[in-house]
Amino acid sequence: MNEEHFCGKVSQKAIIVREGKVLITRDSRDEATWELPGGRLNTDEDPRAGLARELYEELGVVLVVEEPVFIGRFHHTRDKSDALAIFYKAIQADASVQFTVDPIEIAEMQWVDQATWQDYTYYDEVKNALEAYFSII
Repeated sequence: MNEEHFCGKVSQKAIIVREGKVLITRDSRDEATWELPGGRLNTDEDPRAGLARELYEELGVVLVVEEPVFIGRFHHTRDKSDALAIFYKAIQADASVQFTVDPIEIAEMQWVDQATWQDYTYYDEVKNALEAYFSII
């Protein structure tokens, strides 16, 4: 039997938790859809370190990347590539430090909880990750 192996990018996103709420973001290039902060894993980069790097670049704060909450596959429509998405729980190392958002990456941020997270439109993989997270808390 011939097997075809997955060949694609690795996308890593953070479910940043603070006081029972999760941070969602809206990309500057998409006014309608909300997502979770993060980015792609670079070659030869440790996955958790890579996500921490991406989060620092986007949010300007140090976050502690904890365990994966959800893993899924999706097709990235913007660059027409397949991706493996890993969603990790993360917490801010020092909650007193304010976010310094990169406006090129993030147009808007919002904190949502179990009662409000479904009020927003998400990419399918983000919606699945949030469902998984809120079902286990």
